[in-house]
Amino acid sequence: MASPSPSVIPNRRTAPRVRLRFPLRFCCQHRPDVLFSGVTENISASGILFATEERVDVATSLKLFIDALPGDRQARQLSAVVIRTEIDEARHRYYIGAKFTHLSDADRQQIQAALQATDIMGLLRLAGKKEASDLHLAANHPPLVRIAGQLMPLRRTPLSGGPICGT
Repeated sequence: MASPSPSVIPNRRTAPRVRLRFPLRFCCQHRPDVLFSGVTENISASGILFATEERVDVATSLKLFIDALPGDRQARQLSAVVIRTEIDEARHRYYIGAKFTHLSDADRQQIQAALQATDIMGLLRLAGKKEASDLHLAANHPPLVRIAGQLMPLRRTPLSGGPICGT
């Protein structure tokens, strides 16, 4: 029996999450020398949901390797523990929900900045803080703001087509 799509799973998180897709690599406590790959489905300041072909049991400790969050050029290594595992039999993959553990203040701040830079409400708040008159969004381009008549990038990383088109 297939699990519900991650988009219809109730939100039980304590921090707002943003649908954001990027590749990641991870290793498990029981096989620390083997790297697996996955693709994130969404992320919050407290955890992450990603899809992978590897089954990972609940309560498994993970090390997550992220090459770069949106707006960030620094690779990150984050610790997490699996709190949910669901199988998508039709797509032959697992959805792994993991809660971050032992996050440094710098990592937490960078995750929050990346979420703010990809969340429309966060983009609007950031544009307001910069006293921008306009916010320009286009798929596969960085968000732009108009400040004193000049268009300026709000960040360097382009927005993917999915969040702009609502998919």
